[in-house]
Amino acid sequence: TVHRGGTTSETQIAQAIKASLPFSFYYAAQKVQAEANKPMLARITDASSAGALSAAQRFTDLLLLPVLAMLKTLAPRVYRAQNPISTAFTLGIAPLAVAILGGGILAATADTLPRILGSSFQPSVAAVILLAGLPTVQVLRWLLSAAITGLDLHRHFYFIQGAGAVTNVMLVLALSATFGLTGAVWAAYGTETVLIVIQGWILIRNTRGFKPSSRFARSMN
Repeated sequence: TVHRGGTTSETQIAQAIKASLPFSFYYAAQKVQAEANKPMLARITDASSAGALSAAQRFTDLLLLPVLAMLKTLAPRVYRAQNPISTAFTLGIAPLAVAILGGGILAATADTLPRILGSSFQPSVAAVILLAGLPTVQVLRWLLSAAITGLDLHRHFYFIQGAGAVTNVMLVLALSATFGLTGAVWAAYGTETVLIVIQGWILIRNTRGFKPSSRFARSMN
């Protein structure tokens, strides 16, 4: 079938690409946010601080990656739900509990890092302890992101993640210059807090939490 401007398949491809752009921007910004702090920290302080932060983040990933896998399995149910906000936080209780418990375990076992990898990783111990609570904050941010997607508000990801990226750069520059590695860690918390506040504001401003129908959910059926 040919429509004005192209065939049906071409139109569908164009629509799919357009619909995917906010998500592509979301994940690209998240990757930049997670990795850009290390070269910035190395430039502001020294390479050893950046290496210590990198090792601490990889150690923290032992908790974060399985928690994110749990959240990904919940996503389709949130997108299809009539009340995505309530559904996201109801289903999110389990991964949130795992993140809290796992964070405590990470903090308690942080001193094993130099025993496993060598004494040169001793500076990473303090960073792991500081980062132990970050997965919990990230779960809260992800649940809000899932609710935003379920309510067809994902067009706001451009603003959300753009603001997050700018905030991250500004906080790393400001805090690392004064507090070094500790400042870079607090910058991560500050950025996640800003993302949570912005997403919460968008949800409050745009919806009461319910939807008559969701284009995104229908596309998954």
